[in-house]
Amino acid sequence: IKIHLTVGKFIYQRIGQLIERFARKHGMDVHDYAIHHNHVHMSLTPGSQKGYVRFIRALTSAVAMFVGGVSRWVKKEDFKRFFDRRPFSRIAFTPPEEATIDDYIQINKLEAGGFSRKEARAFYYREQRERSDRLKEERRRRA
Repeated sequence: IKIHLTVGKFIYQRIGQLIERFARKHGMDVHDYAIHHNHVHMSLTPGSQKGYVRFIRALTSAVAMFVGGVSRWVKKEDFKRFFDRRPFSRIAFTPPEEATIDDYIQINKLEAGGFSRKEARAFYYREQRERSDRLKEERRRRA
């Protein structure tokens, strides 16, 4: 089990490094991300549409080569899949929409760490309520 966890941690760190590297190269401002065993959730601000397309292509290719050993010389049927579908993008136009995406990514980080969806949501929202209560109490004391 320790070997599996170490390898898993290495894979997640490497994918994180790839995200950061290609974000810099293609002008993306990556706010946060959650890496799962077969997909990635990201919150980012693209510098341009062209840069976004190049970023996604470069990242998906690099991850496929790293995780699955795929390359132009290895047939698709011969490698372990990481991405099951094409990238899905959602544009946040308002601060509440941005907050929803941020919450979603934080919950997905907990899921990637072993929580079930239900446990992750309960834990995350409990932490948010406790944080909010602490802030209210601090403001009350200052007033």
